[in-house]
Amino acid sequence: MDRLNRTHHWPVLLLTLAACVCCARAGLALADEEADRLRLRALTEEGDLIVEEAAALRPTAQRLAIEGTQLDAQEKALRAEQTSLNDAIAGFNAQNIELERQLKEHSAKCPLGSDDAVQIAACNARATEFNAAAQQHEAQRPVLQARQRELPGRIEAQNAARRDWALKKREQEPGLQANRADAEHWLGSARTFLASEAFGALAQKASAPAACSAAALGDLAALSGMAAVERAQACLKAVAGAQN
Repeated sequence: MDRLNRTHHWPVLLLTLAACVCCARAGLALADEEADRLRLRALTEEGDLIVEEAAALRPTAQRLAIEGTQLDAQEKALRAEQTSLNDAIAGFNAQNIELERQLKEHSAKCPLGSDDAVQIAACNARATEFNAAAQQHEAQRPVLQARQRELPGRIEAQNAARRDWALKKREQEPGLQANRADAEHWLGSARTFLASEAFGALAQKASAPAACSAAALGDLAALSGMAAVERAQACLKAVAGAQN
């Protein structure tokens, strides 16, 4: 009787073990899904921080980019003006030499003490023309001298503005580099998770949001920087929002 009683207890024991195994598997599945949700939440929270930091850095970066372009244009204009001034000074000096040559030629053709009335009239007419040309030429001197005095001050002011701009850019660069590094690291994790079966299951439960479509995501592997972060983050947040 003892053997028969033990034999009758086996089915009950086997059924109990099977039920325990099923419960354990269900528990593991639930635990895995919860871990996937936690990973999704962690990625979206970190992504938000990266996007927010980039947004905070963007106005200064854009302003510095505009200022840099303006400084480039101003420096180009100053170089052109400096070249123009140098050419004008060289032209003035060349004309000065030519006027001196013409004066010597005039003096040789019109010696003092001549009694030739025709020659005297011609020389006086030529002298009048020469004096007018000399006065017109000499009037350029103070203009050129003023440009010579004024231009170095503008160049120095431009150099000071460039130094100030470079200092601001250097001060911001570590923040930009850190944000870019964080974004690339986050993108590596996000791309891996987006391509996983675990995320696929979560997205399916979330009714496959439009932000996760192939058209919306594009080729994330080919994208970099904030464009890729924002696309991946939009998909992750759409799925995360459906989990609540």
